[in-house]
Amino acid sequence: MSARSYKDHKFAAFVSYAFKDNLASAKWVDSFHEELYQVLQGMLDDVDGSARPLRMIRENDIVGGKLAKALLSTVSDSFALMVVVGGNYPRSEWCLNELLYFRQAHGDAAFNERVLIVALNQDAMDTLKGKQEWGALGLNDNVWLKAFDELDAGFPITPYLDNGQPTRDFRSLLLRIGRWLRELSEKEPPRGGDKPRVLVGAVNAELQASADALVGELRRAVELGELAAAEPISAGELLAAADDAEALKGRMRDFDELVLPFNGGEPLLGIVPGGHLAVLRNCWLDAHEGRDKVIRWLDCGDVLAARPAARRHETELELARASAVKSLPWPRGDASAVRILIESNPEERDEWKGLAPRIENVWGKLVASLQAKPPLQVSFGELRIDGSADPAEIAAADAVLLLWGKKPPESVTAAVTTQGKRVTRFDGRSLGLVARLLPPFVDDPAARSIGGWSVISFARNVSPQGSGFVEVPEDSDSLEGFLNRVLRRRLSGGNGS
Repeated sequence: MSARSYKDHKFAAFVSYAFKDNLASAKWVDSFHEELYQVLQGMLDDVDGSARPLRMIRENDIVGGKLAKALLSTVSDSFALMVVVGGNYPRSEWCLNELLYFRQAHGDAAFNERVLIVALNQDAMDTLKGKQEWGALGLNDNVWLKAFDELDAGFPITPYLDNGQPTRDFRSLLLRIGRWLRELSEKEPPRGGDKPRVLVGAVNAELQASADALVGELRRAVELGELAAAEPISAGELLAAADDAEALKGRMRDFDELVLPFNGGEPLLGIVPGGHLAVLRNCWLDAHEGRDKVIRWLDCGDVLAARPAARRHETELELARASAVKSLPWPRGDASAVRILIESNPEERDEWKGLAPRIENVWGKLVASLQAKPPLQVSFGELRIDGSADPAEIAAADAVLLLWGKKPPESVTAAVTTQGKRVTRFDGRSLGLVARLLPPFVDDPAARSIGGWSVISFARNVSPQGSGFVEVPEDSDSLEGFLNRVLRRRLSGGNGS
């Protein structure tokens, strides 16, 4: 996703905090919000004529036990995110949602650069850092800013003197944040030159596998440098847009082209004339306010509709058919590359780096005698056992390699069952491998396959010239055989065995 500039946002920053922390600290967060805005008036007013306001959600903005709809569009319209962490923050579900939505709305690059964590005390800071959910966000320690005295780490900086003026320490904190935001606001985000940013619309159920594969291919085009970004619109985003479209419009403004796959089947949001196709088209046009942004209607009529669209959708479908294309112009690069996806999980985050060179080495020997040598692309992704891995990444892979190091056998079996159904690049048959890592795993020769996937043991390469992993001697033929199956299936267009 490509980041928007400071000038493209309504708010300078969104302030995330726990309501109880504000009350417990004599409304320190309120004081922080009010005084910081005054500082920013003097530091940002020349960036775009005036300083953008700050925004934070008050307790009465929470309706019916859920985050207010306005929160989603507000976070999307905020250039930066400031998180005020007190003792209650680590227990707040709302605050984590705000962080996750900022990442979703702005992308990983902005998330890593434009998030600032303001800690009110040392205990809250340590507690939050120790939470698994926080660790999964991947933020480094540079995002933390201590709003407490090291000699009195249990309490935040006193904001005001007896005469009502800000204390020197509080003023220094505000100026430091102001300089950080000023520096970010002056940076123009990379736009990818003339490379378009492509968004793929949500689809009805029978097109989901095709849409996942499409997003995977477009991301391949990103890797080849043909596109600046490629992302899907989820069904959840679509349903939310049916009630309040501002969040989706905010996200759409980051993109140049919208791809709408259709097959003449009953659309999502079928009660609306034109269904989800009309909703997405109208959101796109509103988001770009008439500017020349492309909509590509992608005819997926080769996928049989589970149920033909009702008559009330015919006008929208006629519009789609009138300008439909059968394929997209990306990727234009080396589409022949064979893609093998290696698991990366929180327990074994970097092991793929040790396996990739060995796979590439064996692959090179296999194709050495071929006149046309299919190149190999080895990448990694967080393939979760619960099935929440990126389906587009998996659907575009020729094969998947799962890791068996610290996971119990039943978890590996669950992963094979879940991810095996998603490797559908050719004929829908899963082609995968389980890499048993030694150590930490203690070798068990009896476990040679799981769910139809071969199990191959890899040990750390301890030779003077070696590094990473190499298969144990008795499994060397098995690795070559697996890659040979991948090669034969690719060369035969999916008919290899």
